Amino acid sequence: MGGGGFTLEADGADLLHVFCTKDAAPVIKSYSPELIVQESYNVSQDGLFPVTNRLDLVTDYHLAVLTPNVNEYKRLVQKVLNCKVNDLDGTQQLLSLAKGLGGVTIIRKGESDYISKLKKFGGTPSSQSVMKTWPRRETRVLFSPHR
Repeated sequence: MGGGGFTLEADGADLLHVFCTKDAAPVIKSYSPELIVQESYNVSQDGLFPVTNRLDLVTDYHLAVLTPNVNEYKRLVQKVLNCKVNDLDGTQQLLSLAKGLGGVTIIRKGESDYISKLKKFGGTPSSQSVMKTWPRRETRVLFSPHR
């Protein structure tokens, strides 16, 4: 499938998750059956400051996607986990942060982006994974218990 920035077959992908606004979902879904389109509430830039001060705005809202930069991520870790950012165990800390917020997706932006994803069944997180993107836009699953 080409166009619109998607090159699924050329990259060898079978499925692609696309997170978008409610209005964009029907249009994006029409591109291909390989696209898994999920409507989400994306919080970034100035929106993260009030979220950090009122975590109840996103806690347990599984469609929320937080996209903090380095400093915003530090504030979230301090507020939710009550500790400093630990880059040596960053993958586990990112999962702990996502769990602490009730399973929201977090895209930790930086030289490489880290993306947390918790899947919930019956209100309980049942699987977790962290994906890392490299500058070439390659994505690999770093941690997944079902892999």
